[in-house]
Amino acid sequence: MSQRAFELDLVTLVQAAAAWAAETGAFGDLMLSAALHRYDGRDKLVRLVVTEDVFQPGPALPFPTTPAQTTGDLAAIVIDKREAVVVACALASDLLADMGGHQPHILTLTGKF
Repeated sequence: MSQRAFELDLVTLVQAAAAWAAETGAFGDLMLSAALHRYDGRDKLVRLVVTEDVFQPGPALPFPTTPAQTTGDLAAIVIDKREAVVVACALASDLLADMGGHQPHILTLTGKF
């Protein structure tokens, strides 16, 4: 999976979690937690490719054992896509940092792509 796809999928998951929480009657702040898992269940080391333009692999590392966590205003995430991007950016930043990445590739803390 490319880093770009990872980040866009994370935005989608944040929006889905917020929509589900709002639909069930939740309100206030939403606490989100995200972790990386291998689909094959192995604990083999992985390399993060930190850019799609030039092949710059990071060191081989195991997936982080501690999930990334952040909070956001539930109503704002549901109403404004930019807020979902900000929340996803915070999660992506933490997950990528644990893998040796410096920052998200397309997400920003201002909510723009």
